[in-house]
Amino acid sequence: MALSRLLVLSSSLAGLLAVTPVSGAGSTRLLTLAGLAVTHLLTALSALLLVASVVMMVVMVVLLAGLSAHLLAAVFLYVVFTHLVPTGLVLAGLVLTALLLAGSMLAGLMLAGHVLLAGLSVTGLTSPVAAARGLSTARGVSAASGVAFALFASLLTV
Repeated sequence: MALSRLLVLSSSLAGLLAVTPVSGAGSTRLLTLAGLAVTHLLTALSALLLVASVVMMVVMVVLLAGLSAHLLAAVFLYVVFTHLVPTGLVLAGLVLTALLLAGSMLAGLMLAGHVLLAGLSVTGLTSPVAAARGLSTARGVSAASGVAFALFASLLTV
């Protein structure tokens, strides 16, 4: 199931990357989707890692049952499969979880940037220079409230 989800995700990401964005908001949306794709990829890898640890434990039980006559080999395999391999899998899972969290935070920041750019384009302030000019000149309260709303919405998404 994780592999089929990964194939669908990679094909949809390839279709998205084939389209060249024409605006700042479009490129921000593309980066947001790329961050979400990385997050889904890391989730699929974490699920595969969990399956690998369960398979290792089953293999350990089968090998220990088959090698009961060879006590030394059984003890060696027991130590390897119960201490070294699960420790490595847990460490790899922790690294993937950290990468998953970083990808989620990156996607949230990209979404916040998209919301901010959308709020600025709604108020007519499309660049920081235009924002500074618009807030310091006759636009006054309506532009400031639009920018404040966009900033508030971006904070909520993070």
